[in-house]
Amino acid sequence: MDNRPDVTTSTMNAAAYDRIAPLYAQRNAVMPEELAAIALQFLALAGPEAAVLDVGFGTARDMAWMEARGVGVTGIERSVTSPSNSSRQGRMPRGSPFTPLSPRFAT
Repeated sequence: MDNRPDVTTSTMNAAAYDRIAPLYAQRNAVMPEELAAIALQFLALAGPEAAVLDVGFGTARDMAWMEARGVGVTGIERSVTSPSNSSRQGRMPRGSPFTPLSPRFAT
């Protein structure tokens, strides 16, 4: 039995996210203190040479937060909206590669 989601469901999910992305970005622009505390614990366990993969980086808030603490971050994103999301522009970690999974952004 094939358990992979069909293309229609995946496309519909991505389209739904793309519709709410601006509101999501606005409501989640700042890293909550509780999440930052957990992230600091994670980084302490990962060590000073940590390399992190941010799957579904959305607005890249978490990527920017980790890079500000010296962590190498790579992100992948399925959403069509996120890589061009205006709230994300200018906040993408410098030198942090990202790999959009949408064919629209594939090279």
